[in-house]
Amino acid sequence: MKVDYVLKKALRKRGDVGDLIKVAKGYGRYLEAQDIAHRATREILKEIEEKKANWKAQSLELEKEASKVVEKIEGMKIVLKRKTSQNDKLYETIRPEHIVEALLQKGIKIEKRNVYMRHQIKNLGTYNVLIHIYGSYEKDIELEVISDVDISV
Repeated sequence: MKVDYVLKKALRKRGDVGDLIKVAKGYGRYLEAQDIAHRATREILKEIEEKKANWKAQSLELEKEASKVVEKIEGMKIVLKRKTSQNDKLYETIRPEHIVEALLQKGIKIEKRNVYMRHQIKNLGTYNVLIHIYGSYEKDIELEVISDVDISV
């Protein structure tokens, strides 16, 4: 059974702030717990209509900031040094937290839920990682995983 919810935050592939979406009950409870959406009631719908103009102004401001971030990460390459075994397997899988930390060191603040890795990274090499910034603003960055052991002898 689908239930109506009103988004408090933009949700990738679902909608913008103030949009009415239909979701399954369990997913709706998750959205409420994460403070992403409200269950749609008459009172909330009335309140939403009053606040929509303000949200649109905020949305435009966030879009401007997002476009600046996209410009900053355009063509960006992140290099992570990690411990490896003798056959170049990583001891620890690369997680979104590692990418967020590397971006933060470059002055770009992204939440870990906005880092989309197409597959698990368990080996040395070069990978593309999608960074979702806001709304339709997203960009791929290049991630290179190298060994922290110096091989030059």
